[in-house]
Amino acid sequence: MTRLNATFENALIAWVYGNVTGLTAAVWDKQDAPRPSLPYATLNLLAPVKENGAQTETVRIGDESYEAYHRYRMNVSVNIISNSNYFLKMQELEQSLDSSAVLTALKTAGLYFRGMGGSIDLTELLDTSYEFRIQQDFEFAYVAKTTEEIIEIERVIATIDCGDDVEINIDQSAT
Repeated sequence: MTRLNATFENALIAWVYGNVTGLTAAVWDKQDAPRPSLPYATLNLLAPVKENGAQTETVRIGDESYEAYHRYRMNVSVNIISNSNYFLKMQELEQSLDSSAVLTALKTAGLYFRGMGGSIDLTELLDTSYEFRIQQDFEFAYVAKTTEEIIEIERVIATIDCGDDVEINIDQSAT
């Protein structure tokens, strides 16, 4: 099940799996599949939102269309479930975002790291033993492109009142 964009999703899974020592898997949350063996990570995408106050940039393509570029941001919630060192594993993931190679790989996929929240210990008792879990949100930005058709204006009619009994009327038809 693709939530947003397969390129983004694959890049995020690769980032988590490739930068936390000893993980057996990094998977999307809420899947109809067996749980991986410990330690593993789950990712959950929180709904993307359009950047507040972000101006949509447009580029004209010939005489018939233009491309509009919209800026979005999204949070990715990462959980690491482990039988030991779960805080250190999350720290490894945080520190990976200081690497230019990691940031370049994410940028190549169209994702731009923006920031992160604090980690939360979500350890809980399951049956007779504890499941050690830590969660943290990471914010990324991306650009979505749409192509729009340019619609020709057939006729413009305008009346300009200049005061002192002067009025200008314009009636222009496309030729």
